[in-house]
Amino acid sequence: MFILLIAGIISDLSVIQKFVLVYIFLFVLHEWEEMKHPGSLTKLIANMIGIDINSEQERASRIPTSILLLTFR
Repeated sequence: MFILLIAGIISDLSVIQKFVLVYIFLFVLHEWEEMKHPGSLTKLIANMIGIDINSEQERASRIPTSILLLTFR
């Protein structure tokens, strides 16, 4: 996160590139918050479609998000 902030402040980036950096930074903050207080969205969607998920499935839902974050990097 620190590198993202430094890149946005020091680098000679276009406005669109700075918006992308801010978006990625906020996305990382959101994922950090979800790790501290997990499951709100996963449980909500599971209840909406009428399925029951256990804690292992809930933790496994972080795998696609982690891959996406690594792809953005």
